[in-house]
Amino acid sequence: MSSFPGDRQVVIAPAKINLTLRVLGKRSDGYHELDSVVCKVDWQDTIVVAGGAAAKIELRCTRPDIPTDGRNLLWKVTQRLGQRKSPSEAIVIELHKEIPVGAGLGGGSSDAAALLLLLNQRWQLGLTVAERQAEAAAVGSDVPLFLVPGTVRIGGRGERVEPFRLAFRGVLLLVKPTFAISTAAVYAAWSSPGEAIPTPPLENMKQCTSAAALNGLLFNDLETSIYQVEPRLRALKHQLEELTGQRFHVTGSGSTLFTCCEDPSAAGPLVQRVRALPVEQVRVARILDP
Repeated sequence: MSSFPGDRQVVIAPAKINLTLRVLGKRSDGYHELDSVVCKVDWQDTIVVAGGAAAKIELRCTRPDIPTDGRNLLWKVTQRLGQRKSPSEAIVIELHKEIPVGAGLGGGSSDAAALLLLLNQRWQLGLTVAERQAEAAAVGSDVPLFLVPGTVRIGGRGERVEPFRLAFRGVLLLVKPTFAISTAAVYAAWSSPGEAIPTPPLENMKQCTSAAALNGLLFNDLETSIYQVEPRLRALKHQLEELTGQRFHVTGSGSTLFTCCEDPSAAGPLVQRVRALPVEQVRVARILDP
């Protein structure tokens, strides 16, 4: 990657885990109505920004398979906020990508939110909270949740975000398989809510401090659709549960699986067992609090 002049700024974008995900139905605008508790974890991308030369927007990435044009949410955020700045500034953005793609970890959305906050400050746009949320929602459904620090509960298609304080202070064991899953394909496979599944009281979840108890409260309405799209993930989940004796969950639309552990020392032996399976990455992650 190239060196930057003195005006460089760096921002970190964390991954997310859907601890719960309820799909309430399909909306008239084509999106789905959601109710989800989402935490951020310390699996992070890094974004470096500096003034550019000739090109108005120059986007670079450490991953050659990630587009660096208008298909990238970073480009969309820069273009949208650039319309608010006068005079406009040529800008170079370098994305150091660590969060896997197609893994249900929200890396692209988190990158967009982090850049939105940075550019609002860099360009002194003075966007209100409501304006920042509106800009984020216009870029992507998962982007607004990353504007609010810590664990949150989201509603609507993702534009309604409120803090959700967890008492749990353990860690998450994350397992990324060798394949990605298309979010669009998963939602296309989802047709309507099936037989009603009782939702555990969210207050119980807030107050839960035990990893085993918290594992018993988590759920994801998309799991059936995910397994229709990618049956290998169901097989991997069964393997993980047999191997570790832990209950595993899918985050978002997949493909990452996770389980709650009391602390890093409890997760350590599980990591060694899981690495015997044909998976791409195994990671012990800390939940980020405000």
